[in-house]
Amino acid sequence: MLSRRLCVIISILTLALLRTRAASAAAPQSEGLSWLVYGTTDGLAANSIWALAITPSGEVWAGTTAGVSRWDGARWRSYSPGHGLGDEWVSALATDRQGRVWAGTYGGGLSVWNGTEWRTLNRENSGLANDWVTALLVDDAGRLWVGTFGGGISVWDGNIWHTYNAANSVLPRDWITALAQDVRGAIWVGVAGKGVCTFGGVSDRCYDARHSGLGNDNVNALATTPDGRIWIGTDAGLYGYDPIAQTWWSWTDAWNLPHPRVRALAADSIGRLWVGTGRGVAVYDVAAGIWRAWTVWDGTQEPVIGALAVAPTGDIWAGTLSQGLARYGESGETPRPALHPVVLVHGWRGPESDRVEDSEFQFLARWLERDGIAAFYAEGIHPDNTLHENARRLQAAVAEAKAITGAESVDIIAFSMGGLNTRAYLESALYAGDVRLTFIMGTPHEGVQLWQTFLLHEIAHWSDEPSARELLPEHVALFNETHANNWQVPYYLVAGAVAADELPPLFGFLPPSDGLISARSAHALRGPMVRYITTKDLHAWSAESILLEIPSFLYPEATYRTHLRQALQDAEALAGSAVPPAWEPLPAENHSPLLSGILPPGQRITETLEIDQRGTVRIYARGQTDGLSLTLTTPDGVHIAPDASDDEDVSYFALAIANFESYVLTDTTPGTWQLHLEANDSLAEACGYAMYAVLDSPLRLDVTPNMQGQLDAPVLIQTTLRDGTQGVAAAQVSAEIYPARNAAITIPLHDDGQHADGAANDGHYANWWTPTGDGGYYPVFVTARGTYAGRVFGRGDEGVLVISPETASFGGEPRAEAVDADGDGQYEALQVEVPVRARQAGEYLLAARLMDAAGTEIARAVMPRELNVGEQRVTLSFAGDWIRRHGVDGPYHIEKLTLMDARSAAIKVDEMPGVTTKAYPWQAFAAESRIAGRP
Repeated sequence: MLSRRLCVIISILTLALLRTRAASAAAPQSEGLSWLVYGTTDGLAANSIWALAITPSGEVWAGTTAGVSRWDGARWRSYSPGHGLGDEWVSALATDRQGRVWAGTYGGGLSVWNGTEWRTLNRENSGLANDWVTALLVDDAGRLWVGTFGGGISVWDGNIWHTYNAANSVLPRDWITALAQDVRGAIWVGVAGKGVCTFGGVSDRCYDARHSGLGNDNVNALATTPDGRIWIGTDAGLYGYDPIAQTWWSWTDAWNLPHPRVRALAADSIGRLWVGTGRGVAVYDVAAGIWRAWTVWDGTQEPVIGALAVAPTGDIWAGTLSQGLARYGESGETPRPALHPVVLVHGWRGPESDRVEDSEFQFLARWLERDGIAAFYAEGIHPDNTLHENARRLQAAVAEAKAITGAESVDIIAFSMGGLNTRAYLESALYAGDVRLTFIMGTPHEGVQLWQTFLLHEIAHWSDEPSARELLPEHVALFNETHANNWQVPYYLVAGAVAADELPPLFGFLPPSDGLISARSAHALRGPMVRYITTKDLHAWSAESILLEIPSFLYPEATYRTHLRQALQDAEALAGSAVPPAWEPLPAENHSPLLSGILPPGQRITETLEIDQRGTVRIYARGQTDGLSLTLTTPDGVHIAPDASDDEDVSYFALAIANFESYVLTDTTPGTWQLHLEANDSLAEACGYAMYAVLDSPLRLDVTPNMQGQLDAPVLIQTTLRDGTQGVAAAQVSAEIYPARNAAITIPLHDDGQHADGAANDGHYANWWTPTGDGGYYPVFVTARGTYAGRVFGRGDEGVLVISPETASFGGEPRAEAVDADGDGQYEALQVEVPVRARQAGEYLLAARLMDAAGTEIARAVMPRELNVGEQRVTLSFAGDWIRRHGVDGPYHIEKLTLMDARSAAIKVDEMPGVTTKAYPWQAFAAESRIAGRP
């Protein structure tokens, strides 16, 4: 029995050792070394790190659950499947002699970075045995060893793939967990649940808990040290083995390891072994036999280590499974990217609540917050406002974001029509020089062309919103004519070109688009600061798109990770291409007359559709609200419903978020079809509807575009009806014109040679109409019906009649002069003052272009201005910055002075040639004169 004195001594020593151990575990510092932690707020792709690799030049590569990140010593750059990675979960990394980086993914094969781009190898395009890669190793001979989960090991020697598995090698199973090479050149392999095996040594053999000193068969990590030992990390401790002496060592308790589960190992150049565990990092000085541990480095949670690596500088990198990546080295601060607050601008119709949580940005706002980026939602932007009214709301949102964060400028992410609202701010005198860059996603910069039939119907019957008319190509053309990105804010234009093979057959008939906005329209802007990004995104996500796994701009995270995130964290990381894609013009649809009406709850209506030729027909239906269902009856009496999945000639697609249904019918039977539309009896009120069919036929009706005129003056409405190049006569043709909602005026169109229609019976139909009232953008629907080639037909087409309201006009000659407001001898602005006579009060826009003497454009300027009835003078400013940057002496010419009524969708009311300035030298204009561009 031990004496009482000896027991006391033992107790004192035990307490001393525990105190020493506890102090060691609380993040000891030595020689000015410390841990620096990087996370998503620093630019890391994700805070869950599963693999690390360091190049000879010192670049650190981290494999995460959201892609791979590269540290170049100053900043992180991240790559995701959108950049070419096989999958977002990167589970293994290695570098080779050529400087390439190999990234094994969990389910997406093996990707390789050649310095400029990623290329992915998988079972289909290479000799890779399995796409679930768990371990990588480049051996001394330069061969790449790829451990897979379920396929054994694949080895690539630069020319040929070789596979080792349980059927042709010593491996007991095909589930590989780790790879390492010892000093003798032998390859060591961790096998899930079966211990370790060795290749290429004296003999190939395996070690497990039953037949060796390895105490646990669940091997997670392997490493070798210069003394020839192989180190094995398991679920139940660390084991060491000397292959020459055939001696085993083990460390399995808390005296040595912070946690028994060893997930990562790395050996440094001075003979120490670094051990990543389920409770932090330990280091073992092999020669001295001394352990040291760190279980906390941020003062909060104990990190679970997923990967370890040693840099050429001697720094230790430790990847955690939830807390980011830590570097142990010289003391200092973690470099942080200069993050700007982001203002989010929603699309055409935001949520009624006007809250980000209910908007299309509900996911994006969370991703920004995760990455340390403050997100602000632009409230008050509404379809009842005009573009420039919404621009003022955006101006206030930007000012609020700056005031709260103290930032001098913000970034903007705008979706759909939010891009036009954003441009109305950035490209007008409202702009305060406070936006660093903007992402504009799915915005119709040439207007809505793809579904213009439905848009015009909505304007004619359902909506008085000015924003609906602002989406028309005719309005957007005027906007583009008068606006420009003078301050050269970087525009990242994101266009969707959905992959038809991943979607219902309907999308195969559409031009490249996101399903709503054509890629051509989304990429229509040009300029030195415009970059172009093309994705496979749908315009908006919904329950249906999530169910079908269709990517969209704002959900899931792919577009954010691939294109937005890096640029928001690092403005030098340019996304997209500076070269605009060569999208083709949209082909004009050949379609039936528009069928529309109002359907009470619980009621059913039948419309007839004449199909005059066999071929493919697309039938589209849209409701004013959700709750309508469409079925069909063929001329033979066959009923077609959405569940006609067994009919290979019928495809049905619906999108509830747009109240939209469609059928694609191939090899249709000519004749009279019936379209049955039924309203759900749960609807609160009657629901408007519109339907039409796109026809596969050479017989087509085309309205002559660019219809415009003045109030109280005759305007010519023209159309042609042709079979190929042959005009078709004797049809009944009429035009419905909508000067206001639900206020149709119907006029007949003639082919008699007496109504400005050309010769009689040549297929040209026309008539004059005199507009009265308020002016604006009038939808025009033309319908042609008749019999041709023995069959009954019906055709429809649409257009927009632009009628100037004549509510204001220029009242005299303009004056132009340079302005030196602060008296420092340099001009802050060049101003033009124009007399204006307003007949009706409200908001107007004054726009002009500034040209040099050679006729080269310097800038465009737009001034929103409230006018009272009567005569007044309006001043428009061109900032000195713009002239100085252009670097050409005057005289300058201010031309295309345009006055627009902006009380609704802006429309031109007057214009004048302009004025020529004095011969100012360009050096006389001040730089950084942004204030001169504001009202």
